[in-house]
Amino acid sequence: MGEMEPSSGWHEEWEEEKRRLAYVTARIREAVLRLEEEAGQKREDVDALLASLWEDVSLGIDESTDVLESFADILQQSAVVAELEKRVHLSGEEAKSLLRLLASPYFGRVDFREEEAAEAERYYIGRRSFYDAETDAYLVLDWRAPVAGLFYEGVLGPAAYETPAGEIRGELTKKRQFDIRGGRLRAMFDVSGAAVTDDILREVLGRGARPEMGAIVETIQAEQNSVIRDDRHDLVVVQGVAGSGKTSVALQRLAYLLYRHRERARANQMLVLSPNPLFREYISSVLPELGEENVLQRTFFEYVVRRIGADVEVEPPEALYELLLEADPTDPRHGMRREALRWKGSPVFVRVLDRFARIVARVAPPFRPVQARGFLVLTPEELTALYLGGGGEPTKERSDPSPQARLYALVEGARRELERKLAEMRNSPELEDALHHLSRARLQRAYLKARRRADSATLEANMREVLKDDLLAEIRREVESVLERRGFLDWVALYRLLYADDDVWRTATAGLEGVFPPTAQAAVREATLRTLDRGRLAFEDAVPYVYLRERVGDFPRESGVHFVVVDEAQDYTPLDFAWLSRLFPRANFTLLGDLAQEISGIPSLLDEEGFAFLAAERSGFRALCLRRSYRSTREIARLAQDVLAEPLSLVPFARSGEIPRLHLFERREDLAEGIAAAVQRALRRGYGLVAILCRSQWECDEAEAFLKGRFPYQRVRHDTPALRERVVLMPSYLAKGIEFDVVLLYDVSRERYREDRDRRLLYTLLMRAKHDVELFAVGDASPLLAAARARGHVRVVTRGE
Repeated sequence: MGEMEPSSGWHEEWEEEKRRLAYVTARIREAVLRLEEEAGQKREDVDALLASLWEDVSLGIDESTDVLESFADILQQSAVVAELEKRVHLSGEEAKSLLRLLASPYFGRVDFREEEAAEAERYYIGRRSFYDAETDAYLVLDWRAPVAGLFYEGVLGPAAYETPAGEIRGELTKKRQFDIRGGRLRAMFDVSGAAVTDDILREVLGRGARPEMGAIVETIQAEQNSVIRDDRHDLVVVQGVAGSGKTSVALQRLAYLLYRHRERARANQMLVLSPNPLFREYISSVLPELGEENVLQRTFFEYVVRRIGADVEVEPPEALYELLLEADPTDPRHGMRREALRWKGSPVFVRVLDRFARIVARVAPPFRPVQARGFLVLTPEELTALYLGGGGEPTKERSDPSPQARLYALVEGARRELERKLAEMRNSPELEDALHHLSRARLQRAYLKARRRADSATLEANMREVLKDDLLAEIRREVESVLERRGFLDWVALYRLLYADDDVWRTATAGLEGVFPPTAQAAVREATLRTLDRGRLAFEDAVPYVYLRERVGDFPRESGVHFVVVDEAQDYTPLDFAWLSRLFPRANFTLLGDLAQEISGIPSLLDEEGFAFLAAERSGFRALCLRRSYRSTREIARLAQDVLAEPLSLVPFARSGEIPRLHLFERREDLAEGIAAAVQRALRRGYGLVAILCRSQWECDEAEAFLKGRFPYQRVRHDTPALRERVVLMPSYLAKGIEFDVVLLYDVSRERYREDRDRRLLYTLLMRAKHDVELFAVGDASPLLAAARARGHVRVVTRGE
């Protein structure tokens, strides 16, 4: 592996590659000019057709005797205009795409000789394909093409690649990388193994950070490529160290699936679940850069809240993070909250909720009275009788009908009961009384309708019947709406029943005392009931609540989503995945995360228990590790590993930088001056994105009080849509997944980072940095830095140095 030796053979090949590059760029320019001319001609056609259309419209209005015929002609011509405008747009977009290709048409080449073939075929690999119609040849192949997989994973010698028609075997005779910038060939390397050459990789990784993630396909590594091209498993789980390219791999995987299954995969059938709105915007330009439409992007919390509706207020995730990061660890309430988080997301609690759903099949859930237009139509007692009397006979598989079957039978029975009651209500005194309270407008409409039906002698009687018909129809519509959306069920009261009723709780948790001690159970039950009685759901209750709703109520599922990517999967619990699996029953899932970056103490999908749960849920899923970190310099990665102090097979890429500095101050005012000086240093060195990272928003408030006015910066909050400034001030939990050129850690003093659980938090923050890290503390530094200080992996700087 390496740059080709400066021999006569090398010179000839170099010149040959330069000639080919010049030829390809010339053909691309010609294609761009042709597309621009076509777009211009089509634009003229559109303008001419629009002028003709407006002329026809004027004539049609003034002269036409057949308005409908004139209108039909206008619609037909409008459709033609729309189609032409679409073609203009597509030609323009294709021209823009090819212009972007001009700077670097391709980055790789593979020579592959198929079995039985006399000579090897050359394939040049780029971000997108370029087909030259004149020569009837692909001058550049898309990086997602089947044969392009050899560039990322192939080794010289016998090789094969998969196509939709089957496996193609043969021999890989050459694998070459190019460094092409500005349309000029700067370097080329021949590679014998699977890896991209370190020289090109180092150059790419050394570039500055951007406010949005960029699309890089030139340096996809073999292990990343195997994830991207996996279309055999319906669940792929990637545990990757910080900086291993997990998010890029996830988006490249979606781009590959859109390419591979072009006939049946659509962007609106794919969903990326992001941790927060900022991260969603951060990754939003990747797929368009790869030539694909953006897929659906939501935060997990948005999905949960949308399914809950307006029934109850839900604690947002940022409130939970603030509590966990700033609460006194010696406060017993803090310990109880962590216990609730651990318990309510666990696989065991999935079993508890499933048991409770079966209990609900035998014991009617709490019902609300069904009312419409001020009339009580169905009482809770009537609904209970309909529920317990429905659902069919018991079967061998179950002793009781399911809650869904009972609810379906209830709705059918309620509809019959509704019709009976409407018939009774027609002549009831209550309905007669309601007629006297109708608005004047309602009475006028009824009067006009009655006049069309009868003569003056029967007008009053007919008007009364019209009013009754209208009022009863409104009652029917309102009740049907309640029945359809299961609005008669008191979901909050149902969830409360699990915790409030001793018999129900005992039955649902039977045999689980070993994993959830009775004393802890009692504390969690009491705290949950207190929160529910205030009309709120704690964050850790939100998913159990919607999971139970859909286990009991069988709410509509989102079958149109076929691919789901869950980023930062370490922050998802087994219960979260159980709910997502029910919500998206036809979806393949890709989960990507890093257990070392789980900072809230939840039961993670990526821990041992989480993996066991996934194995039970989806047999034959694929799990793999990405151990090599490409983001941070060796020096930053070394410090982060010292801080984490966990067995971690992180292999940093061989890119060197400065040793991180730890600045110690006596006063907070001096710390603020030190940060201001560090910001100025970073900006003078040309870094594009500098992050001042705090433990929490509370700490951001404190930092802002000292930093305000010293330099321009952007304060990032939970609803910040995008990074706009070169310097940002933000809390730890919003920085996850984002990379910066320089990270400045606001206060790593003993008081702020002293617990073992803080190790993961500090590790996560350090690994946000690409090029440089500076840490600041007032008084004594965190004891979590002791090992790094002893090993010389962080340089201590005191005031004045």
